[in-house]
Amino acid sequence: MSKKINTQPSHKMPSVASSSQYRIIESRELMQGDGQIGIDHKGEVYHLRITRQGKLIKRVATS
Repeated sequence: MSKKINTQPSHKMPSVASSSQYRIIESRELMQGDGQIGIDHKGEVYHLRITRQGKLIKRVATS
């Protein structure tokens, strides 16, 4: 499930029309049960994996 959040500082509430927003994707939706995935960004592949402690680690894949 994707949702949007306001990225502006909480002390300054801008109007909705001028607020910066981005999508949030649940990690379980992104990972789809896999322990790691590759993300291609402009020809560079990044590995995203879940550790045993449940943390997300992103790194650039080595050639």
